[in-house]
Amino acid sequence: MDRKTLDKYLQLKKPPKHIRRGRHRADLYRSEILELLQAQATVNHIFSVIQKQGYDQSLSTLQDYIARLRKREMNEKNTNKIRISRYKLQAYLWSQLLPTQEEQILFDKCFKQHQALHRLKSVIQAFQKLMNEQALQEWLLQAEDSKIHEVQQFIKYIRSDIESVKHA
Repeated sequence: MDRKTLDKYLQLKKPPKHIRRGRHRADLYRSEILELLQAQATVNHIFSVIQKQGYDQSLSTLQDYIARLRKREMNEKNTNKIRISRYKLQAYLWSQLLPTQEEQILFDKCFKQHQALHRLKSVIQAFQKLMNEQALQEWLLQAEDSKIHEVQQFIKYIRSDIESVKHA
């Protein structure tokens, strides 16, 4: 990672913003598609119906869209799953802002199911407090103890960057 990029990330007070892509063209026909799916219509039939309404994409594009809709519907029916967007989780792990009460309940459930998230949050918070080389060295030792593979890979890169900076 370039030094300038690393410096930019260390200066951030909030997590980086995720830029969402545009909407799917089939979103314009979503309510119609959902009604037809509920009526057990085939994808070919749905395609012909919305094509008459102006849908100009291919059948395979619509098939992918419908598959995602069905998957989302199945996930919503499964009450054992905790649904938190990765961006909200990232923001929670990164920032020191307090979540809403509803979000906190979801995060607590998620952290209960995935114990590594507790260790990851504490590693991230400690990383944010880095102010000098001694604090960095202490953080590297703590992060190594986390036994999180991805964090340990990150530490390898930091150690090699520190050596490069010292010899520069």
